[in-house]
Amino acid sequence: MKHFYIFLYLFLLGFSQVLTSQNRAKVISSHGYDNCIELTNQWVRVVLEPNLGGRVLVYEKNGRNVLYVDTLQNGFVNTKKTANIQPAAGRFDIGPESVQKKRLALWTGKYSFKILSNSKVMLQSPADSVSGFQITRIFELGSASSLLRCQQIVKNISNKTQMACHWGRTFALGGGIALSPQNPMSRFPKGYCIYRPPNKTIDLSPTPEPNVRERENVLEILGKPSNSKFVMDPSEGWLAYLSTNNLLFVKKFAIYGQKAYAEVTAASASIWYNENIMCEIEPIGPQEFLKPNQTFSFTEDWFLEDYTFPEDRKADLKQIKNIINACK
Repeated sequence: MKHFYIFLYLFLLGFSQVLTSQNRAKVISSHGYDNCIELTNQWVRVVLEPNLGGRVLVYEKNGRNVLYVDTLQNGFVNTKKTANIQPAAGRFDIGPESVQKKRLALWTGKYSFKILSNSKVMLQSPADSVSGFQITRIFELGSASSLLRCQQIVKNISNKTQMACHWGRTFALGGGIALSPQNPMSRFPKGYCIYRPPNKTIDLSPTPEPNVRERENVLEILGKPSNSKFVMDPSEGWLAYLSTNNLLFVKKFAIYGQKAYAEVTAASASIWYNENIMCEIEPIGPQEFLKPNQTFSFTEDWFLEDYTFPEDRKADLKQIKNIINACK
């Protein structure tokens, strides 16, 4: 009888784990596109879009998408008429910014896709003879939380050594609060820099302004700033965003303190706060030199949690840090 109860316990435990995960993967149509892939678990819903740049089009909780989607772009694909289009939502790219050569096949090309399991999907770019790179992206939805693991693998398909870095370029819904941990050993006098027009002049020591605040070792961008582009060198590998539809969007990623970073300020993170339309959340990977046929990879772990948007723009940062620390 004792063995029977042990068997029954193990059976029910395994069955409960199956019920808990409830991961699903299927091909759907979405936002004017066929062949999108939907990943779901009991916490979140994800839609991957391979037709225009291999993006995350939807990352939502209870019907609330944290990503900015431009409905005017629904169904757009890469043609001569749309050659200069800036895709919306969860984009990925390679840098360094303003240095990396043109890469339209990677940025707006049609990606192939393969469903690897009920929780994992691979997207792959065309082989881009212009840039000399090919990109593979593997997306895996966790079974015990909102975790969406986004791995970008960059391959040098040219016949010469090339340099590149990972550049995450996710558009979140505009009008929220962007958060970045401050580095006590930052190379920047204020812990961040701002790029100023017209020639992207780097402001190393920005003057205080109403919508930019430093509090509890966190940089907060509370609304439309004087200029859109911020770069940081955080020692902790996370960025977060409070959206006005009551969500906390978290990205976690590795910081490589012993590696060089190729962005002009050697930044490892950036925020681009465009009016109140969208906010770009940008982890930046270290500089990588690839010989022909070599690859490098970089991983972003995404999380999505309920969080009531603070109308007074004063979030409980201690609580948010606790949530971020618990994200696994």
